Amino acid sequence: MGFSSRIYSFVALVCVCFVAFFFWRTMFLSAEKSELVKRVAALQSQVDDCATRRESTTSMTNMLRDTDTRPVKLTDGKVYHITIFHNAIRKACALDISGIPVPPDQKYLQCWANVAGKSVSLGMVDMQSPAGWQPLPYTENAEGYEISEEKSPQGNSTPTMVMAVGVLGSNE
Repeated sequence: MGFSSRIYSFVALVCVCFVAFFFWRTMFLSAEKSELVKRVAALQSQVDDCATRRESTTSMTNMLRDTDTRPVKLTDGKVYHITIFHNAIRKACALDISGIPVPPDQKYLQCWANVAGKSVSLGMVDMQSPAGWQPLPYTENAEGYEISEEKSPQGNSTPTMVMAVGVLGSNE
């Protein structure tokens, strides 16, 4: 074996080492890139969630700042002091979740509007509402509101056990 074949062998070995190094580096960067892509996706999801929460709280804040918004205090006269905010001009209504006690296991809370002496369901109370507020469907000619404790997570067509009642206009 001559001197030139040794040089060619050495150059080939160096080339193989360079190729192996760059191949390994590329594989490492590829794995690192996929991990960063996952982190970026998770962060983007958090940003989107924050934007959604901000949008929902902005409309709620505007309703609460409106001078036409009236608080309706729901109480049982003893323990419960729950507030529903009613705005007839904006045709908006919201429940303050912070004043509601957590219901016992296997019990659910349902919100009602009183219209002409009849209870109209506004839906189930969501204790996990973002920012502590739950928008409620606006009911025309509502005279008051009530919260009932129900056994079914879907609620009932009529209140089962009324926990707290409030009359619109009694707190103005």
